[in-house]
Amino acid sequence: MLPLQTSGGEGRRWWFINGEPLEAAGARTTLMLDKPGEWQLVVMDEAGQTAAASFTLQ
Repeated sequence: MLPLQTSGGEGRRWWFINGEPLEAAGARTTLMLDKPGEWQLVVMDEAGQTAAASFTLQ
């Protein structure tokens, strides 16, 4: 379990993990990953601004 939170940005947020949308649509969410591997997390706000992080879960 990994709690996530954005700071800055405008309006709603949309979260994506490895290109797939998460059901969360706010500034905070909790990421649940059940298998090791390479992951990319992206969050986008209403203005189209994005932030991304890539990581490996072992």
